Amino acid sequence: LIFTFTSLSCCAPICLQNQQSWNQLLTSEISELGAYNWIVVTESAYPAPGRPEAHLITSPHLLPKTLDSVLQTIESSGHIRPRIYLTREFSALRETNAPGIDEHREKLTKYLHERHTQSLSARSLESLLRSSKNGNRVLVVKSQTALPYTSIYIELESGYWDGVSETALRCEEP
Repeated sequence: LIFTFTSLSCCAPICLQNQQSWNQLLTSEISELGAYNWIVVTESAYPAPGRPEAHLITSPHLLPKTLDSVLQTIESSGHIRPRIYLTREFSALRETNAPGIDEHREKLTKYLHERHTQSLSARSLESLLRSSKNGNRVLVVKSQTALPYTSIYIELESGYWDGVSETALRCEEP
C-alpha cells in the first residue's frame, strides 16, 4: 500500500532523483525531447507543472550552473538546438529590490557563453507554453535560485534541420 501511494503521488514529477544523479536524469529526459518541446530552467518558487506531458527535475545547483548543464546536454545531443528566452522583467530587476541579482546576472552571462537570447514578458512566455501544441512535452528543471523573474525558457528546434533548409526545400517543390 505504501509503495502504491508513493508511486501514485509523484506521477508528473520525476521521482528517481535518489536513484540517479540529476545529470543522468537530465540527459535521459532531454534525449526524449524533440522540436516544439520546451525546457524551463526555473527559480525555486516556480510552480510544479500541472499537465501530464510536463516533467519536473530538481537541480542541486543555482540557476546559472543548472542552465549551463541543460545547454551542454542539449548541444551534445545533436538532435535538438535551443531557442533561449529571458523574461523582460529580468532586465528591470535592481539589487535594491532583489538582493543578489547583479551577481546572478554576471554568472548567467558567463554560462550563456554569448548565445543569442530573446526577451519576452513572463506572461507572454507562460502563454506560449500553454498554447504550444497539445501533447508537446515541457521539462521543468527547478534550480536552487531564489530570485524573481529569473526563469529561462528554452524552445527546442531540430538540431539538424533549420528554417533556411525548410524554405529551400519548399521553393524546390513542383
